[in-house]
Amino acid sequence: MNDINDLIKLIGSIDRRIFFCKSKDRVAYSRFKTKLFFVDDYTGEDV
Repeated sequence: MNDINDLIKLIGSIDRRIFFCKSKDRVAYSRFKTKLFFVDDYTGEDV
């Protein structure tokens, strides 16, 4: 899980900053509860 989140941070930090929300100053990430969730960088909601 940490490797996945590190990869998302790397992608978000270069070029077009796909997984980064400038207005919220937040990077998207993955989280595991009972299921695997992708947490949106803009809304902060589980996807």
